[in-house]
Amino acid sequence: MGVEAQNGERKLWVKVVEAVHKTKYNWNFNPFRASMGGVWCNIAKTFSKTLIDGIPLRSFFRSKVGNGENTAFWLDPWLCGEPFKSKYPELFRLEKEKGCRVVDRIKPRVNSGGFTSNYGWVWKRHLSNQVEVNELIDLCSRLLNVTLVDTSDRWEWNGAEDRVYSVGAVKKILNFDQQNVNSQELVE
Repeated sequence: MGVEAQNGERKLWVKVVEAVHKTKYNWNFNPFRASMGGVWCNIAKTFSKTLIDGIPLRSFFRSKVGNGENTAFWLDPWLCGEPFKSKYPELFRLEKEKGCRVVDRIKPRVNSGGFTSNYGWVWKRHLSNQVEVNELIDLCSRLLNVTLVDTSDRWEWNGAEDRVYSVGAVKKILNFDQQNVNSQELVE
């Protein structure tokens, strides 16, 4: 879930946000219940609605997977610029455990040649059409080079060169985007 600490630890406040805002059918990167309002709701809405050069602010966060225990396989952006639920919507519909972690779907196993990956899919039914098959082929090709390692997952902020999130880094990128908008308005 996108609200985890940078070092991947599941802090108490993350558990509270999940308990209050996460629902059975809410698969957002930063879940919130609009009916509840409050500070967290405002933060989550800001991440969803704020655009920088046409890109949502939430897209600047990405999980750097280590052991895969704290990154949601379908819900968190981790291997490409968007969550797999958006990239592979037909497979996401078939998934039984939509909140599963990376480690739940990528199962390392040992064979005579060393470690290889085995995928632990949990579908509601068998794949039944070409779109689903094509999505699975593309997904598996993306996963070929994924290797889980013995370190915690952590979050990176792609809006700064050092990949470290800070209020200053967000402010800098927002100011830069605003300067670009103002420059374009002057040209027109």
